[in-house]
Amino acid sequence: MNFYQHLEDLFHWTDLLIAAAYILIFFIIGVFIKGYYIKRNHSEYRYLLWAIAVKIIGVITFAFMYLSYYGDGDTIYYFEGSRTLSQLFLHSPTELFRLLFSSHIFDQDFMSVKSHITYSRSSEEWFLVQLLFPIVMLSFNRFIIAQILMAIVSLLGAWKLFQTFLMFYPRKQKEAFIAVFLVPSVLLWGGGVLKDTVSLVFISTFFYYSIKLFYLYQIKLRYFILLFISGYILFMTKFYILLSFIPALIIGWMSYNLRSIGSRFFRILIAPFIILVSFVGGYFLITNIQSKSEKYAIENIQSRAKGFHSWHTHQGGSSYNLGEIKYTPLGLIKKIPASINVTYFRPYLSEIYNVGTAVAGLESFLSLILFILLLWRYKLSWLKDIYLSPLLFLSLTYVIILGFIVGFISYNYGALSRYKIPAMPFFAYILFFFYFEYKAKIKE
Repeated sequence: MNFYQHLEDLFHWTDLLIAAAYILIFFIIGVFIKGYYIKRNHSEYRYLLWAIAVKIIGVITFAFMYLSYYGDGDTIYYFEGSRTLSQLFLHSPTELFRLLFSSHIFDQDFMSVKSHITYSRSSEEWFLVQLLFPIVMLSFNRFIIAQILMAIVSLLGAWKLFQTFLMFYPRKQKEAFIAVFLVPSVLLWGGGVLKDTVSLVFISTFFYYSIKLFYLYQIKLRYFILLFISGYILFMTKFYILLSFIPALIIGWMSYNLRSIGSRFFRILIAPFIILVSFVGGYFLITNIQSKSEKYAIENIQSRAKGFHSWHTHQGGSSYNLGEIKYTPLGLIKKIPASINVTYFRPYLSEIYNVGTAVAGLESFLSLILFILLLWRYKLSWLKDIYLSPLLFLSLTYVIILGFIVGFISYNYGALSRYKIPAMPFFAYILFFFYFEYKAKIKE
């Protein structure tokens, strides 16, 4: 399937006119929002129009890359599934509402509809098709317009993440903007109609409202509701992201509250105990969740990991492997360094062989160079700085946990580029935090 075969069904020249109208409206709204908040001393809103621009550029690149280069794939299947629901709404709203409240195992009455929804094979796929249905309907069932609308949704989540970073370091706006909006993999894969976009949006909002409620103690009902919605959507789509984030959130909370202890000696003395409590608390929380969900039971996770390895290796091309794996606790621990390395520093330049791996390879190469530079400059002192910063401590913990998981299960650079994007803004923030600190010291 190529671009010309998709042309009539997914793209028409009039889509460009509609897209231009939508983009103009979003920029006009952005101008008013920027002006409103700038007048109220929210200086971070000087980045808003830039944020809109990079999100639009990223998603248009993404959309035409799928149409002209890949030909088909996840984003098209999700769009076509949601478009089927949108068309059903116009034909029979009653039938649509029946379908929306059904499981992915369709009744016999809906088998004709199911044939048009490729991604209804699992509960996660079907949930995402349902979730994206309003966006596709508002796009007039046009592929390009749906991508642009999804980019604006992703902008809302990204802006929450941007604001969360600024809650801890208000003066580091440039570092936060680069980390959230300018990381190539996030820009390319984190704005379109994809499960990865949804997961990035809702881990960002989950982070934002967790900080509001449990760090800053701004107790409001709507914060609890939005936190619950974010957590629920993550649970239904990519629960392992939430499982990765919970221990990091607990560690960050402990670190944040350590600052209330006046004596530095007692802070250092109590820190190991607090870290231990954080990990134990996170472990029991996760195992409790696993006990209530067959899908995330240990034996099922092992089975799914083996399935990922087999499938992505079978895809060939951009596949990688971590050598022989023993699916035991010790065997998994041994693969942590290699898994984290492949997530953030591979593919190496020598492993680039197509457009997709070129973007990932250049990003990984720059990340590696920056990481080596900071290690050379800071030696091990950066670990002390991270330990003393709740945000950096939280971010590093999350980056390590999720980096291990996605590096271990992906076994394909194309899949890895998408799976890792919920961690990339946090990883990039740590790198740019220290990089700009280093530049400031040089100027002094």
